[in-house]
Amino acid sequence: MITTGTKIRELLNHDHQQLDAMLGAVLERIRTESSPEIVEQWAGYEDSLLSHLDAEEMYLLPTVATRDGDAVRTIRHHHDAVRASLAEIGIGIALHQMKLQELRIVELARFLQEHAAMEDAVCYRRLDVHVSEVHYQALVGRLRSTWERIVALPTSTRSSQRWVADSLGHLRTTQSDA
Repeated sequence: MITTGTKIRELLNHDHQQLDAMLGAVLERIRTESSPEIVEQWAGYEDSLLSHLDAEEMYLLPTVATRDGDAVRTIRHHHDAVRASLAEIGIGIALHQMKLQELRIVELARFLQEHAAMEDAVCYRRLDVHVSEVHYQALVGRLRSTWERIVALPTSTRSSQRWVADSLGHLRTTQSDA
């Protein structure tokens, strides 16, 4: 039986994959060229990741907190660290310190992969019928609006990546299945 929790787990794990691809595209651009689009491409990634973190904090963590407050505190602490890293990297990119930011992005990518695995084990696997359909729909809507903003960016900024269309298609399918 597919529960709302199962759908949320699939949705957020898919979003993690898309965010990883997006960060990889930023990293590749930093390694291969120095163009003004890097600043815009980073801003798109930062917006997407911040929206993802906010959605988790608004719609999922309150549900998990009733059963595992320590895990939720750890996740929130990680989210705070990610926000600080995003700000540092964004400033460095704006100042065209690309080599230093390349190292920071690699560290961030490694941290995010570990964090995503921890979220899946501690949080997503525990989502079951306790997550309301209203929260599920709000989460899908929040993530969809973020990816729609990314689609609206100039093609050069988002590197014409297939993952943008893939994310929107996945979110539309997910919402229509509900």
